[in-house]
Amino acid sequence: MNAKLTALCVVASLTLLSRPAGSEDIDIFAGTGTDASKPNVLFVLDNAASFSESVSSFTCNYSAAAGGGTPSLSGTSAGIQQCALVNAIAALPEGSVNIGLMVFNENQMTGSPAPDGTSSPPILDCGNGQGGCLVKPLRVMDQAGKASMIDFIKKWKDSGSSDANSFNIKANTKRTAQTMQEAWAYYAGSTGLSGINYAGIKPPAGCQQNYVIFVGTAVGQPGTPGDGGSADPVGALVAAGATAAQQQPITVTYPQNALCNTSNPFYSMGNHTSSSGLYGDEWARFMKQTDLYSTIEDQQGITTYTIGVVQPSTCKPDYPALLTSMAKEGGGEYFATTGFQELVDAIALILNKIQAVNSAFASASLPISVNTQGTFLNQVFIGQFRPDADGKPRWMGNLKQYKFGLDETDPNNLHLFLADADGNPAIAGTADPTEKLTGFLSIQARSFWTYRNDSVLPDSINPTGANGTTAGGFWINNPQGFAGGFDSPDGNIVEKGGVAQQIRKENLTVNYATSDGPRRLY
Repeated sequence: MNAKLTALCVVASLTLLSRPAGSEDIDIFAGTGTDASKPNVLFVLDNAASFSESVSSFTCNYSAAAGGGTPSLSGTSAGIQQCALVNAIAALPEGSVNIGLMVFNENQMTGSPAPDGTSSPPILDCGNGQGGCLVKPLRVMDQAGKASMIDFIKKWKDSGSSDANSFNIKANTKRTAQTMQEAWAYYAGSTGLSGINYAGIKPPAGCQQNYVIFVGTAVGQPGTPGDGGSADPVGALVAAGATAAQQQPITVTYPQNALCNTSNPFYSMGNHTSSSGLYGDEWARFMKQTDLYSTIEDQQGITTYTIGVVQPSTCKPDYPALLTSMAKEGGGEYFATTGFQELVDAIALILNKIQAVNSAFASASLPISVNTQGTFLNQVFIGQFRPDADGKPRWMGNLKQYKFGLDETDPNNLHLFLADADGNPAIAGTADPTEKLTGFLSIQARSFWTYRNDSVLPDSINPTGANGTTAGGFWINNPQGFAGGFDSPDGNIVEKGGVAQQIRKENLTVNYATSDGPRRLY
């Protein structure tokens, strides 16, 4: 984003935030922007044949924040995705992101009613049964939005007719590249391969970023990409205005991480046809490189992240390879998952990179001492704060320590990076040079002074939680970030870990009233 676009976004934000005379200086930092200023995240689910494949070894329950219970499609690949999506959405900070849901289209989805009856706009008539079906338009994930989305996902089934209490989410035909075209059409206000014209309901243009998270199901023999029916994703790419270079098939051989049961850990995507599904990465490339908003300076495309729900003993290399390529060409990252918790972590990590809800508005500084002979010169202290969403004068704040690390992976390209207490990259994106840098702390980074001790309070509270997981920690009633109720890892959550945790630790046991007690620090 160049300086002119940044200035334009700031001016627009200040216009939206304008208030009567007498407002405080902190208002510019307050989270009072409109929904159009929040990142848009459209989940695209592969709900075709392998969506209902049995995966009895993968089990999960809804989290307490999501109301508990067992998914309606438990024991299937769909049930794992159902459970992971619900738990991830339930853990989101309210109002932090807009989320929508699109799936592969099928005839039975035509005119399907919204199970909760409150969708705005209602679920669309999905037209000719081809392309994608927008089952949930983008909506801000405030309290009502989260409740509506969770209620909808919990009512999924994989057979029969939809009604007020259930929704048949299952499709029988693969529509990999077709649904990528449908996602672009929704964002761009164009016409999808389903025949739907999205001009009247497209997301409003703004300074927000736009994303697709494509979840592919590589479970069993049906778990491959494909595009069935008569809809042509190649012709649609040409019609959308793709250049000759953007139409060129991507035939690079991609590693599929040796997760699938194959003697060849690489897959060459050379068989590009309209029905192969392999034009999914060409669409991801086009979506990333093509400007959505002609009214806003600079190019704003759509970034694609991909997740593979993989069963190593049965899957084929085709899908993981394509998902790898889609993420690379779409400017995102591919996550291979082989179980429920990995899928939850992948969704949470992607949403964390997208949201960047906690920020540090202070520059890093180095401690300088003539007596330490340079032994502390790699220490980096960052003062962090998060403005109050309601514009109140009391903000969460903390002081955290990190360090400089030296990346010696390439002897010809040594470089420094910001490392956490465990020596891992602290900034999201720095662990992978192909990943887009967000400029915010990684969800899994652990700052110095941050700890967890399950043997004593408050971490030892309720050590056996749901699904065999540990449920406790100081933040058990307000779980946030990767660690839930615990402080470690503190990641991008301002109030967790660091000096703040050390002060809280002392407050649990120290008597400040005694003459030999420590000094109070407010």
